[in-house]
Amino acid sequence: MAFAVASLRSVARRRWGLAATLQQVSGPGRLTAAPFSSAVLSNHYDTGSLLRSPTPDDVNAFREMLGQSPGSVLTSLEDVESYNTDWTKHYQGTSSLVLRPKSTKEVSDILRYCDDHYLGVVPQAGNTGLVGGSIPVASAPAQEVILSIERMNQITSWNPTTGIITGQAGGILQDWQDYAQQKGVMIPVDLGSKGSCLIGGTVSTNAGGQYYARYKSLHANVVGLEVVLAGGEILRLNLQETTSNNNDKESKNNTVLCNLKDNTGYDLKHLFIGAEGSLGIVTKVALWCSSAYPTSRCAVLCACTSLEQVQECLPVARRVLGETLAAFEFMDQAVTELVAANCSGSISGMIPQQQRAMTTIHFIHIIAF
Repeated sequence: MAFAVASLRSVARRRWGLAATLQQVSGPGRLTAAPFSSAVLSNHYDTGSLLRSPTPDDVNAFREMLGQSPGSVLTSLEDVESYNTDWTKHYQGTSSLVLRPKSTKEVSDILRYCDDHYLGVVPQAGNTGLVGGSIPVASAPAQEVILSIERMNQITSWNPTTGIITGQAGGILQDWQDYAQQKGVMIPVDLGSKGSCLIGGTVSTNAGGQYYARYKSLHANVVGLEVVLAGGEILRLNLQETTSNNNDKESKNNTVLCNLKDNTGYDLKHLFIGAEGSLGIVTKVALWCSSAYPTSRCAVLCACTSLEQVQECLPVARRVLGETLAAFEFMDQAVTELVAANCSGSISGMIPQQQRAMTTIHFIHIIAF
């Protein structure tokens, strides 16, 4: 299954330059595509022959497109190295061109140009993933262009009435959390990589985080998206942003038209949440925040001797803690031993060595606030 998922992800990335959408798997390593543009694709091992590597003329075109802004086009080996390697250092790409736009229009112009000129594109956010999804395919016949959204990092609107924060997709999750805390509310997702992961990547991977038990997935909390399709088309899904005459700095001088409740027609934004950039690049996010930032919290670490006990703990926690239950995370013995072997002062010190040798220990981390 892991190989199949990786193969599908690679195919989706390779077809970015052709604005194709995948329809069905016709066998190991084979896909049938229904293209939006003129190219017809059949076997993903052959799609690279339909794409080409970027040339100096393409680089010059991108520089003009991005207004000759310093740092918007990276081509040196030293500059692009970190974009070609994931956090695990296990996956290594060979792209020689990184584009770093600052606006939705620039993303649109880039994708339209790449689609017209048969250039493959790899969307990249914080590059904190562990499966190589944001790394160019090293074995591809043609080099792919990395499109990083990291410079699109502005929080553009806060609505105290609805509790919705809107901003560009390149904002760091920690910055969104800090901004929300200043407003007295809480971002409904929290990850270990929050200091470097970007909100657009978080949405595109539908990252769950530790507060899933209370706030569920991002499908339940993202109320609006702005997305750019492979051909450059811009979709605004329950998100319209207009310039405001309000001089209040807190409002960011923007008015966002974003319905907290909308049950009309198709809710297309859900197609892009968790799509990992294969259907479009998320450029703006409108996110609902919880009504109040917690002023106190309680954390408990429970040790269980069987998986059955672990399962019994969840309904007990729900019954006893009620709506205050925020997190319920499980670590099996294999994970616990890995932590014990690599981290000093780890949780394994809580269990006597003799007991650990005789008993299988599973840990549950419970947070309530």
